[in-house]
This record gives sequence, C-alpha cells and structure tokens, in this order.
Amino acid sequence: MIYSNLPSSAVLTLLGLTALTCTAAAPIAQAETATAIAYVLPGASAASQLERLRQQAQQAYQSSQFDQSLPIYQRLSSSGNANANDLYWLGESYFQIGQFASAAQAFEDSIKLDASNDLLKVRLAESYLSARQLQQAKAACEKGMNTASDPRVRQQLSVLLKVCLKPMPEVQKGKFASAQGHTER
Repeated sequence: MIYSNLPSSAVLTLLGLTALTCTAAAPIAQAETATAIAYVLPGASAASQLERLRQQAQQAYQSSQFDQSLPIYQRLSSSGNANANDLYWLGESYFQIGQFASAAQAFEDSIKLDASNDLLKVRLAESYLSARQLQQAKAACEKGMNTASDPRVRQQLSVLLKVCLKPMPEVQKGKFASAQGHTER
C-alpha cells in the first residue's frame, strides 16, 4: 500500500478527511480522484481537501443556496480543523435559514477562536435577539460593548441592547393578521 509507511494516526486522519470530501456531494469521479490524491500526497491533500470544501461551501452560500452551504460548513466545523472563519460562515448559513439559536452557537464558537473579531459580537447579539432569547442577547450586547475595539460596533451593540430591553411584540400567524375580517370594496 502507498500509505503503509505513515503513522496510524496519519492514516486515520487521512481516511477521515477523504470520507469527508466524498460525502460533500462531489461527483463520483472527483471523489475517486480526491481519494487517489489523498493516498499519494497525504499532507498537501488534507489541506487541499479542506480548502476545496471551503470553496464549495462559499459558492453555495454566495448563490443563496444556504441549505447546501450549511451541511458543508457543518462538516468543516466537526472536522477538528475548523477555524473561526468556518464557524462564522456556519453561523451565517444557520441565520439565513432561520435557525437563529444554532447561528448563535456557531458565532459563540467562532468568538472562542477569534475574540478580536468585533463583527462576531454583533452577529451573536442579532442571532440571540432573532431567536427571542432576550437575556442572552442582552448579555452578548453588554459583553460585546465592553470588549469591542471598534466604536461603530459598540454603537451597534448599544442600539441592539435598547431593542433587547423593550418588550417584544407577540408573534402573529399569517402575513396579514391585522386585516382579517376586512374586505375590500
């Protein structure tokens, strides 16, 4: 075998990343090529496979195909090689499909990897607010205002904090709930 001289941990990592690429909705021919390359060039291939996944996810996201970008970002985040940027885009994908609590968790995880990114603090507060988790939104705003270096971000968080402190209107079913019972003449 080509990879027989590799340590067993490298082979397992290599095989895990190969499986990751093969499940990323790539055509069979590409998956077979990626697998063959992985056995020949294990170090470069693992990184290139991750980059290929990131590109696929970004293309899907930029095409507003959030239901396609989400599972790819989920794979990246669970690969053990996710960076703050991967988790940010995972959060954005969740946010775009209306899974605000999951978006907030992804933004929290991203902040753990890059606490200096002020945009993450705003997106975290917005996600909690959109999920109607007002206490968490308030806490995120307050913490972000104390740690953000950008004055515009502190201002955004201040506005979001004011929104958190106001009572939320009841959610009404139907688009035109206030117009029920009225007919146009």
